[in-house]
Amino acid sequence: MKSEKDAYRKALDIIASLRIDIESVRLDRYYSGQSILDDFSENTKIFIIPRKNSRIRGSRRWREIILRFMNDPAAYLRGYFRRSNSESGFSADKRTTGHMIFQRRKDRIETSGFCKGLLHNLMLVNG
Repeated sequence: MKSEKDAYRKALDIIASLRIDIESVRLDRYYSGQSILDDFSENTKIFIIPRKNSRIRGSRRWREIILRFMNDPAAYLRGYFRRSNSESGFSADKRTTGHMIFQRRKDRIETSGFCKGLLHNLMLVNG
């Protein structure tokens, strides 16, 4: 019901309101611009696949990301593809719910999505 970018912005707002310090983040090509650096602190390790037309020019943090990718692509990609764990979790959640949330009110939609994610994580922990 929402765009991916809206969900991303809302997640950043929640993280900021809870004062959570993110250690690392893995983002797809949709987020592979230099402006993404403004969303995270200096301590956050960012893994992205640069666009074809990406340049090394830019801030120090941007150059570090590009150089990490260029210097050891295998290690960088191992770190980047750790995001497949969360992608498979999203896919499992969608399959179990039939890709639908039946609530109509915004607060109930958000609560339903949160509860489904929480149950999925609890089932992984208790295996």
